[in-house]
Amino acid sequence: MEVRKDFSHELAAPHFVAFPTPEEIETLLMLAGDEEISIHQIARTIGGRPMVTAAIMQAVNSVSTGTGRPIRSLRHALAMMGLERLREILIELQQKAIQEHKRSPSSKTGRPSE
Repeated sequence: MEVRKDFSHELAAPHFVAFPTPEEIETLLMLAGDEEISIHQIARTIGGRPMVTAAIMQAVNSVSTGTGRPIRSLRHALAMMGLERLREILIELQQKAIQEHKRSPSSKTGRPSE
């Protein structure tokens, strides 16, 4: 059996997913609080943020939701969970984003994070 020793190609930039900033999460929270916006518009906006999408999909497909079948569409997931649960997930992510921002090297050097 051959053992691979070089994993550098798996760490390349295209595979890196940045944690959303607290400001990005705040924008999503405002969007989720807008009663005039559709689930389709929310899904389209959130769909461009892989970590947020993953958190939503994980929550909706958890055992506690009891759907019995995996939900694969972000739009379906948002419709199933509702906006209140979406806001709860976004608040959890915002708290994690704040902690992540505090740990980032740029916040320790005094330079603003991008």
